[in-house]
Amino acid sequence: MKKLLIKLIIFTMILFTFTGCYTLWKFYFYETKPMDESLSFSEYIYAEQLDDSDKNSPIDMIDIRPIKFANLKKSKKVEILSDKITVEYNDKKYVLKVVNKTAVLPYREGIILKEGTIVYFGKVKVDDKMIIDMPPVKLKQYIKVTKVNPIADGLNIDTSQDIYYGPAEGYKGR
Repeated sequence: MKKLLIKLIIFTMILFTFTGCYTLWKFYFYETKPMDESLSFSEYIYAEQLDDSDKNSPIDMIDIRPIKFANLKKSKKVEILSDKITVEYNDKKYVLKVVNKTAVLPYREGIILKEGTIVYFGKVKVDDKMIIDMPPVKLKQYIKVTKVNPIADGLNIDTSQDIYYGPAEGYKGR
């Protein structure tokens, strides 16, 4: 009888461990909105935070990615033609050096940028063929909240559930 009771307690503990222990993971990132709504280049601009789990973390990198055109053909290579681009944050303009013809690293240059930054790329060369004048884009902070069981996750059991995806100011969780 004693062994049965011990097995029942162990089974109950294991059951509660795998079903009741959850952690919320929060990932902060930036999406861009074009200043001119008729253009859709915005989804090809990538802005990365220094620490993606901290809402107040500054932007570490702003990168431009290959563009998908209306005919669903995706470009292979995109280059910023200028060696510097302009960004505007809190009514101040900053000039940033372009790295590898596709990215800028504002934090490494000592400039703290956050939500509301407007990026002016200027002229961009697509696939060594055409030159596009990129419209300015505004960076907006978003959050993805996922509920995860870390114990089951450690055993490669996928227990993740998306709780929220949207603007950071719209999240009312903990």
